[in-house]
Amino acid sequence: MKVYAGCLLISEIFTLWSIKTFRNYRNDRANYFFAVLSVVPFILVSGLQYRVGADYLIYNNAFYYIKDTGYYNLFEPGYNLLNKIVGIFSDSSVALFMVCAIFFCGFSFISIHKLSCNIYASIFIWVLSQCFFESMNTVRQSLSVSIVFISFIFILKKKMVPYILCILFATSMHYSAIIMLPVYFIDKMKLNWKKQVMFSGAILLIAFFARDIITEIPLFERYVSLYVRSNRNFVDFTLTDCIIALSGWLTGAYYYSRISEENRASFHLFYNLQWMYVLSTVISAFVPLAYRITMYFMYSCVFLYPIILKSEKRKYNRIVAGTVLYGLFIAKLIIYAYFIGNRDYVEYQSVISLY
Repeated sequence: MKVYAGCLLISEIFTLWSIKTFRNYRNDRANYFFAVLSVVPFILVSGLQYRVGADYLIYNNAFYYIKDTGYYNLFEPGYNLLNKIVGIFSDSSVALFMVCAIFFCGFSFISIHKLSCNIYASIFIWVLSQCFFESMNTVRQSLSVSIVFISFIFILKKKMVPYILCILFATSMHYSAIIMLPVYFIDKMKLNWKKQVMFSGAILLIAFFARDIITEIPLFERYVSLYVRSNRNFVDFTLTDCIIALSGWLTGAYYYSRISEENRASFHLFYNLQWMYVLSTVISAFVPLAYRITMYFMYSCVFLYPIILKSEKRKYNRIVAGTVLYGLFIAKLIIYAYFIGNRDYVEYQSVISLY
């Protein structure tokens, strides 16, 4: 964990310099320079990983298989193409992991700098929410998630075509991203928490019967054959995710009327996503593979929490709310790393250690 803590500290320092140079000197070049430096530690840690995560060997072996055989149907077409292009210029899978890290971290940081009202807090939550850690395991879907992050910019700018193109691009990395296509239109509905409660019952009722429906969707055939049609009843429900989702949604409902006009559009978008996060965690209790969907909603906290905390003008209340919200993520990280057995977060290895 020392590697990740050091990585976060260095990144936050460069972020501080980036923002200060812009505020004090209006120096765009210096601002961009330090902003780029702030993402470099994460790129290096992720790109130089070695056997971190259960899926490392899958992607490592697939790189050489696609490079040697030219087989394009191993994964989604976008990822297969990326794998093939990297294979043309490099004989090592390290290059692939590095390119994936550049795209994932780069897209994520661009989104944070463009969308967050508190960049320091968003980077902190981005790490604590395990978004960064997931990128070293679920490589394809993490790439997809980072592209979806970029698409939020186009929702707020009311640019439907670029948004749809982003979602299709994300889908080419992982088919599950197609679920985000309706979000553009849902956000235009401006749902408040009362309307969300009303819709939740109907959505949960439909989801209850989704187990039989999902087995017939061709896009998810690989996952269906692996999980749904296996001998075990595979579900990904976790109580910690459900508590975090509910806490963020209820806190957002409490501050709903206090959000400033400046942040209202962003708040509505990410509050809607937080509501979907709540629904997806509940649905994951009885629908296989729902966690694949949850991953697109759970990181709404990266942008939502800073808006909520900024709306609280009383310092004491802001400290209490921040402690609770951030504390839940810290608790989840500790539980996952030290109690559930996801030791990948703790026992980081780098390819450098092999030499």
